[in-house]
Amino acid sequence: MEVNVENPRFFRRVRLSKPFLESDVFINVPTLKTHASCGITVAIKNMYGLIPPEDRVLYHALNRVEEAIIDLYKVKRADLIVVDGTYTTFHLGPTLRGL
Repeated sequence: MEVNVENPRFFRRVRLSKPFLESDVFINVPTLKTHASCGITVAIKNMYGLIPPEDRVLYHALNRVEEAIIDLYKVKRADLIVVDGTYTTFHLGPTLRGL
């Protein structure tokens, strides 16, 4: 579902799933993750998984991932964030994979 972003950082419209947008409560439960460009992402980039894959590719191609995440949070913020630290992942990021 495409929605308008109020006071956007970059994207005036973003696509998110209808059930997510219509939910009463949003509880974000990410695993603890690392990332080469920002150290740890915790719950920040977990929201990125809610957008369609083709939009993720576009945001990366435009080099606007950070702005996309800000605009996604402007549409709907988490009511509660619980970080699972029992399992962690290490990510090199999209530009460093395969090295």
